[in-house]
Amino acid sequence: MACPQLAAPSLHPPAPRKGADGSPLAEFVTWDEKVTGPGLRNRFGRESWIVQTRIDGRSVRRVLGVGSSLTRETARLAASAVLDALHTEYAQPGVRRDATVAQFSERWLAECSKQWKPATRISHRHGVRTHILTGLGRRPVAALASDDVPGGLPL
Repeated sequence: MACPQLAAPSLHPPAPRKGADGSPLAEFVTWDEKVTGPGLRNRFGRESWIVQTRIDGRSVRRVLGVGSSLTRETARLAASAVLDALHTEYAQPGVRRDATVAQFSERWLAECSKQWKPATRISHRHGVRTHILTGLGRRPVAALASDDVPGGLPL
């Protein structure tokens, strides 16, 4: 007796997805479950790999290639290269990649305090000085992890 063969998992999502009213969605993205950023976009039945990130509070999206021309691994590698290029392109002048928490905090307070009321400005300066700089001030921002933040707050 032959063993039943299981179908290989599809790289592409089932199409088309339906909206709340039952009509097919014009566009949907199936995001990569292992790596943040890349996703397989289905727009009107045509698939393409994209990468999306947030820079300075804005969503930035780039197309990596046609869905059938890239494997998931190739899309991940391409997404990593594109994300590095985007972060370099959008890097603010004066912000060094090796900046410490103290340097970053100083700039953050200077830029953001313009929009705060005086009491908020005083409160934030005190909070940064007493709660953040005492333990993390000399650490590079790029080297921080969630475990470094008291209480395990997400970064």
